[in-house]
Amino acid sequence: MKGKDTSLLSLMKGNYVFSIPIYQRKYSWPQTQCRTLLDSIVKISNDTFREWHFLGSIIYLSKEEEMLAGTNEFQIIDGQQRLTTMSLLLLALLDMPDASDHLKKEISRYLFNLEEFSFSDPEYIKLHLREEDDLVYRRLLEDRSLPSEVKSSKIYDNYRFFIRTISQESIPVDVLFNGIQKLKIINFALKKTDNAQFVFETVNSTGLPLYAHDKIRNFIFMAENDEEKQIKLYKNYWHPMEKMLGLTDGDGRIFNDFFWYYLIVVTQSPISTDLYEVFKDYYYANSKNGIENEVQSIYQFSKYFHLFVSAEQTQDELINYLVKLRNTNLWSMTPVILKTLDLQNSEALSRSDAIRILKTLYSYGMRRTICQCPTNSLNGAFITLLKDLNMNRSANSFVKTITSTEGNPFTYAQRFPTDEEMVAHLKTSQFYMDKVHARKILDLLEQYFNKDYAHNDKHSIEHVMPETIESHDSLFARSDLSDEIKEMKDWAKDLGEGWEETYSKYTHTIGNLTLTGYNSEYQNYRFKYKLDMQEDAEDGKKYGYRYSPINLTTSIAQKTKWGESEIIERSEYLATILTKIWPRP
Repeated sequence: MKGKDTSLLSLMKGNYVFSIPIYQRKYSWPQTQCRTLLDSIVKISNDTFREWHFLGSIIYLSKEEEMLAGTNEFQIIDGQQRLTTMSLLLLALLDMPDASDHLKKEISRYLFNLEEFSFSDPEYIKLHLREEDDLVYRRLLEDRSLPSEVKSSKIYDNYRFFIRTISQESIPVDVLFNGIQKLKIINFALKKTDNAQFVFETVNSTGLPLYAHDKIRNFIFMAENDEEKQIKLYKNYWHPMEKMLGLTDGDGRIFNDFFWYYLIVVTQSPISTDLYEVFKDYYYANSKNGIENEVQSIYQFSKYFHLFVSAEQTQDELINYLVKLRNTNLWSMTPVILKTLDLQNSEALSRSDAIRILKTLYSYGMRRTICQCPTNSLNGAFITLLKDLNMNRSANSFVKTITSTEGNPFTYAQRFPTDEEMVAHLKTSQFYMDKVHARKILDLLEQYFNKDYAHNDKHSIEHVMPETIESHDSLFARSDLSDEIKEMKDWAKDLGEGWEETYSKYTHTIGNLTLTGYNSEYQNYRFKYKLDMQEDAEDGKKYGYRYSPINLTTSIAQKTKWGESEIIERSEYLATILTKIWPRP
């Protein structure tokens, strides 16, 4: 199939109706591209040595039946963004005060099929957009207003941009129209027997790039030749999915992420190549299932993904584990979560077994994070777990696979850390260095001791042995501190000989950290002063460790001194609690 080199206007002037299939993406050209197009048109118009400017390609599928009065309908497969933008620019030229009657009549031929039709006839307007875009475009053509039911539209905004820019910069209409006449395209007129998808993929077009989800959507709907079935698939499955995952708001990131994880689930393989190519290979290998079954499957998994990314704390244990898993930020486990939800939804897994799998997965992720296990080995681990779920559909098998020490399919780097490894690591791990993570875990520990505790942004992490310690000689040589304050900050005296090593090794470990609302009041004061601190007034508020409402802090106040042995003991104790919060089956 060869494209035909032709001028844009010669295509638009014919007795045609160009329709945008319902599955095509919305019109989305930003004004920066409209500005670039306008500048290019002016430049080519003023350049007497250049006869034309290449705008890109337009691929359309010719319908076999004719409309009224011999009007042909073409479905735009690629090029709707350029065709729509040029129609908006021509409409703006039509409204310019310096446009002659002759020019207005000429321009109208590119926007309307004038002969034998009136505005109420569907064949009168040449360009038929999709859904809301079409509503806005028709209203623009009718009275240049924005429909009251539409809050904003790039169709309307870009028309106004052309009107405003041409007027403010006093660009002559004749100059712009002369430049438009020099615009050329590669024209691909396809028939039902042509491979529209192949042509769509191989033609290099200018304009907005197509993302993986755009290509996948076009591929799916081109695979279904029946237009009524296309509309059914779009309205029943695809459009609700686009709305649910934010694509209709112009953000395709969540939608793209979902497809990534979905394809990992169905292929049971990591993805290292182009997402669109992976989808095509998968579809061709499973095309016997039919396009509708595939779209239904995609839609069903998109609901699981939406549930996962939007879940909030509730009384439902399964939902709460989705929130906990999301908060780990270990997104590579998402395919396993989606598969678990699918098996539970299809009743291949009981709800209790699904919860058990999610709970085990949560413990696995958090233990690995605590023990700073490498994350680059997790993709392989989760593929193994996916295969286990697909094959065995059993919580018992899943748990055995993830925890087995004999004949384990996991490598050492993919291991499920033991209680002993957790305790050993937390003795010396610089826990505080990831402050956000440290705060989350301290909140979890407090909730373990106090079920009524809730995260409070006014609380901060407190170092019992402070982040900054001065040597005794350096501290007492300072002239900016009173002798009383020097005495209150002499941590080196408390820690004794070798205090530098204790300070360096244990300051940021979990055993030396707690939560408080009085971080600034404690300053770098010694342990014995922090225990009973209060406001200066005689009946002032007491805010020392002994009086804290936070269990993590009051438990420290049971000690009479603070140093290496106390920090190690507390690290071991808190690590033991964490092994209960994140149990290893």
